[in-house]
Amino acid sequence: MKPKITIRGYEIAGRMPLFQKWGRDAIREDRKTVTRRVIIPQPPEWVTRFGYTKGLYIRCFTPRGKYEDNFGEKFFKLPWRVGEYRVMTEPLKKVGSFTYYADTNEDAFDLEGESLFWRWNKNTLSAMFMLMEAARTVCQITGIRAERVQDITTADIAAEGICVFEVPDWWAGTNFDSMNQAKFRHIWDSINKKRGYGWDVNPWVWAVEFKKI
Repeated sequence: MKPKITIRGYEIAGRMPLFQKWGRDAIREDRKTVTRRVIIPQPPEWVTRFGYTKGLYIRCFTPRGKYEDNFGEKFFKLPWRVGEYRVMTEPLKKVGSFTYYADTNEDAFDLEGESLFWRWNKNTLSAMFMLMEAARTVCQITGIRAERVQDITTADIAAEGICVFEVPDWWAGTNFDSMNQAKFRHIWDSINKKRGYGWDVNPWVWAVEFKKI
């Protein structure tokens, strides 16, 4: 087993899921505090809701109440544990002999605060392969719940880091919630529709809440 990495005094459990650049920017700016990820495999279609968590598992319910089968069917394993710390990965690039963060064109440093020398036979490195020692953004998981993607509210959309339309006191008759939902739907489908989990399918998702440390 690999030893755990400690960053700024926090023991790191692993990586956050991958984010597009707008998502990484929103996290760095404290505008994004939740992400929705498809539950794979999807629960059976007759599951109606998910209930309380038990450690790393969450109980799901049917129209009859709880599952009546064995333990493995009563619970779905959570992707992460609430309270653990994870790092946000981001793309890197070569500048001279050194490593820079591609998003912000800033120097990348290792865990000792030393500049990272470039060590790859190419000029860029995607976020998927970022070194843990180059991590500069640490997040703590604060909550996980299961829901349908279409359950999202305007407040949820804002927490996803998406700029939302707000209703002025003097403006009535415009469905701003629908407009905000359309913005989220466009982003969701651009990522998930080709995988078979588009908005119209209304898949079950993990809504993972976190805060930047």
